[in-house]
Amino acid sequence: MLDNFNQFFRKNLFYLVLLSMLLGFLLGWQVPTFAKGLKVLIVPILFLMIYAMIIPMNFKELIDVKKFKKETLIGTTFILVLAPLIAWVFTLLVPGKYDFLKYGLILASAM
Repeated sequence: MLDNFNQFFRKNLFYLVLLSMLLGFLLGWQVPTFAKGLKVLIVPILFLMIYAMIIPMNFKELIDVKKFKKETLIGTTFILVLAPLIAWVFTLLVPGKYDFLKYGLILASAM
């Protein structure tokens, strides 16, 4: 059962994310009071998305990272340092009353 669940999420992750974004936008636009009640689902849904991406990793793949030290270092540096810094530069364009967009952009860039 867990394998089927994992395969479904891996296979349809792009569509599920796109659908959830569209539904979230439409609900927030049309029924804002109902959408506020869905805030509690953000963390569980985010956990499911990350789970579907990480769990099927083989231990052997982690050991093979030693063979690609340079690429791993460059990728890690970009993901954890450069991407959030670039996003931070873009947040300077966002007006102050939209602070939640600034933080969301920086967090999304690190993902």
